[in-house]
Amino acid sequence: MSPRVVAQFLRLLVVMLVLAPEVRAETTDSPKIVELRAGFDGRFKVGCWTPFEITLEGGHRSFTGHVELIVADCDGVPSRVQTPPDQPVSLEPGKRSTVTLFAKIGQLTSGATIGLRDTGDSFPTLRVATREFGPFAGILPSSARLIVTLGGPLASFEADHFDGRGVTVVDLPNAGAL
Repeated sequence: MSPRVVAQFLRLLVVMLVLAPEVRAETTDSPKIVELRAGFDGRFKVGCWTPFEITLEGGHRSFTGHVELIVADCDGVPSRVQTPPDQPVSLEPGKRSTVTLFAKIGQLTSGATIGLRDTGDSFPTLRVATREFGPFAGILPSSARLIVTLGGPLASFEADHFDGRGVTVVDLPNAGAL
């Protein structure tokens, strides 16, 4: 073989080895966690029960199992909530499903781990930190004032009352937005 053919073969081999993990990741049978929304329009307070909306997408085969959410309490101890044992999540290949779990994050500088489990097996997890961007960008200290309105925004004179007073107001259009 000529050196040129050997060099081309080696380049092709390197490209295949580099791209192989991406191809395997795209063809996985496992379901995926594709989105996480926390709080009320992204706003929530440390130490208060908060809704976490977790969107899942099925892999190449059906999945039946449970979703778990692990957050740190005020002492930094992991606290776990999960879908009820008698209400497993069922995902068909390529289909999406949303699950809502409620938890209390105990510290401003902590995070959450979301995982999927079937009978004994554990699937990929998603780890999210509390920071200035992402699903936890709206985290507020426990001393903050948060008002959530339902059905429409506050009247202008009410909004003016809270403006500049350190009050966060979240306007939700209906109960479905909770």
